[in-house]
Amino acid sequence: HHAMKLVLALLSVASVAALAPQQGLNRRAVLKTGAAFPAFLVGAGKARAADKKAAAPAKAAPLAAPEAGFAQSPTGLQSKELSRPDGMERLATNVLKAGDYIRVDYKLYVDGFGKTLVESTDKTGPVEFQIGTGAKQGSTGMKKVKDVVKIPAGLDEACIGQVVGLKQQLIIPASIGFGKEPVTTLSGATIPAGSTLYYEMRVRSRVFASIVGPGGVAQQENFLEVDQVAKLNAIMGIGQD
Repeated sequence: HHAMKLVLALLSVASVAALAPQQGLNRRAVLKTGAAFPAFLVGAGKARAADKKAAAPAKAAPLAAPEAGFAQSPTGLQSKELSRPDGMERLATNVLKAGDYIRVDYKLYVDGFGKTLVESTDKTGPVEFQIGTGAKQGSTGMKKVKDVVKIPAGLDEACIGQVVGLKQQLIIPASIGFGKEPVTTLSGATIPAGSTLYYEMRVRSRVFASIVGPGGVAQQENFLEVDQVAKLNAIMGIGQD
């Protein structure tokens, strides 16, 4: 039925355009006016244009201004360095890169620094995880089967390119935090959905150095253990505290 309407409409347009010279009309003007087009065709054209406009990707909302004293990355991560051991950059083994396994100490708050404490490695023990590969979780504890800890993307981002011993404060928005789902911590506290996370953290050690290949896949692990790092630091006169 619709196909027949379309054929008739096109024939109508062609007929008008063909007769236009005989009637003293300008063919281009006739076609431009759309006078011969049925309303359903004109409406369909407008609908398609509206669909294209609706399908255009929405622009990302601009980031809010960072808190005073904090630097902000394009993802919205805010960070402030508190302290950094002297000389750490002198050894490549102390500079963190994608694929490394590291241990960190932290206190995690919601509502702001020093306010609602929801997790602390003072109670759980240091958290170990791999950076730069999109890892969503890490582990903690001295048990054979370790406890699993969720790792927000913002914490991962904050460690890349940093050094062992770095202390910093982080403000992590929900978009690179735990998102729109509530999270229960190891201590039993609940982090509400959509929460901004406030970390006070320290890079405790670099556990393993990994060579990361295409696609972020670790090709080599257990390359350099933490006790070897400590020996090299002692030789170089570099402290980790």
